[in-house]
Amino acid sequence: MKFGIFSTLSNPLLPLLLDRLHELLIKDFFIVLDDKDFSSKEKEIWLARTGGELGFGLTLSDLSKYQTPFYFVADHNGIDCINLLKRLSPKLMVNAGTPRKLKQEILDIPFLGFLNVHPGVLPKYRGSSCVEWAILNDDLIGNSAHFMTSEYDQGPVIDLEIIGVTNADNYMNIRINVYKSWIGLISRSIIKVLPLKDKPDPILDVGPKSIFSSIGKAEMLQVVEKISSGSYIQALTYKAEIK
Repeated sequence: MKFGIFSTLSNPLLPLLLDRLHELLIKDFFIVLDDKDFSSKEKEIWLARTGGELGFGLTLSDLSKYQTPFYFVADHNGIDCINLLKRLSPKLMVNAGTPRKLKQEILDIPFLGFLNVHPGVLPKYRGSSCVEWAILNDDLIGNSAHFMTSEYDQGPVIDLEIIGVTNADNYMNIRINVYKSWIGLISRSIIKVLPLKDKPDPILDVGPKSIFSSIGKAEMLQVVEKISSGSYIQALTYKAEIK
């Protein structure tokens, strides 16, 4: 197999990625599902961000339609998973929602490494709720394709995509556009990386930076207000004009 995907059965990112790969006629990959599934809290956050417009996770019967080999493991870091990857010997692995902080032993198995798309503009925005923190700080939002290391969101970045925002957008529109961009960027990155004989040169290296934590309710209210009032767009326009 050329590459594999780490995810969980009900992670909603997985069907989005599988549908895109199917559209692009990309085959010869496998899926490894961790038993630690998408939590009820994560499902609530997904629904608040998307309103259900992008769907939810898969069922076992859904998986069969993709005609792609899939494997269940107790833990993406576990010895069973290590042995599975060594046996399958993928050139590349792709993160589509692992619930684990991956160990270096796992990260070292695929020849090219583990590809991830982070919903934040690296190197500044590492961690959680990066879209919301960027809006709160009047910064651009976007996705960063990078190779994973044992530290969160710190691997070399190979591509970036900035998400455009208009006065017609509300918070949910913006979040849905971020996820749609995630689908496109990770698919393009797979296509870009797979033919290579070595990792592509990074467009930037992500050194140690502060990591953002999940945004609180008070800050979230400010985010929604900044979008609805137009002050976020105004701030971005002003920053662009003074450059």
